Parts: sequence; structure tokens; C-alpha cells
Amino acid sequence: MKKRLFGLALIISVVIGTIFAINLSAPELFQVSVDFTPAPTPSPTPDPVQSQLNSMTLDEKIAQMLIVDRSSLVVSNSEKELLKTTPYGGYILMPGAYGTLSQTRALVETLQSSSKIPLIITTDQEGGSVQR
Repeated sequence: MKKRLFGLALIISVVIGTIFAINLSAPELFQVSVDFTPAPTPSPTPDPVQSQLNSMTLDEKIAQMLIVDRSSLVVSNSEKELLKTTPYGGYILMPGAYGTLSQTRALVETLQSSSKIPLIITTDQEGGSVQR
């Protein structure tokens, strides 16, 4: 058993010695070039909401906090212009702002297309006699 271990140790030392000797005489054989430069990180996709906020004036940001009531199916030209310059955050539809489904849809589409920022459209829903 001792002879086997001694023989194994002798073989291992010969192999290590040979590798060491080759490395001293021809070090380029054992040189490994490893590039540790980190891969470039992809640039993040710009957040459209943050981009919109960055482009807004203070008046526009304040107007975005307002949801105003609406009692008519008709959108005037002056109101359309107002939505382009200082858009409200949205509308709450009150009695008078409802008609048939197609009339109400046309109202909402007109408001949305007049605003440069999408509007929140809400309604007062309490059930009972106030239900719309």
C-alpha cells in the first residue's frame, strides 16, 4: 500500500514538475487572456409618463389635478381649445351629459380627442334616484 501511495505521489510530482518546467521555458503556452470589462448595460427605455411630466408647465400639472363636472352633451370650440392648452385631469358626467349610448360615446370621444393628455371620465354613482 505504501509503495502504491509513494508511486502515485511520485507521478503527481513529476507531472507538476514538468508543467512548472514548461511554464518557465515557454510561459506563453499557459497564458490565458480574460477580458473583465463589464458588458455595456442597455440604456433604459424612457418612461412615457415621466417624459410627459417633464414637458408640462406648472399650470398644466395643476390642471391635471382637477376633475370638473360636465352637464352638457355639447363641447364648444372654446372648451376644445382650453383642453389643448390647459387640459383638466378629467370630467365627472352629471345629468345632461348623458343621452343615448352613441351620444355619450361621441361626447367622451370628442373630449378625449380634444385633450393632449388622456382624460379620466367618471360618473356620480350612488344608486337609487341618483343612479345614472
